[in-house]
Amino acid sequence: MDTHMDIHMDISMDISMDISMDISMDIHMEMSIKSKVSKLDGLYIQSEPAASRALRRWSNNPSAEGRSSK
Repeated sequence: MDTHMDIHMDISMDISMDISMDISMDIHMEMSIKSKVSKLDGLYIQSEPAASRALRRWSNNPSAEGRSSK
């Protein structure tokens, strides 16, 4: 009976550890991405696809695109 209880405890501990690790990893990833984006906004733009980069530039300053194309 003791062995069975030990195994059950080990399994439930492993599962709860895995879940808490996943959650903390997700939170850590989100936090680090947000901090990198806010700190390095210029560098972040370079890693975006060209279409969204152009869209972001246009939405930030719509009049600049019109002037530069003339």
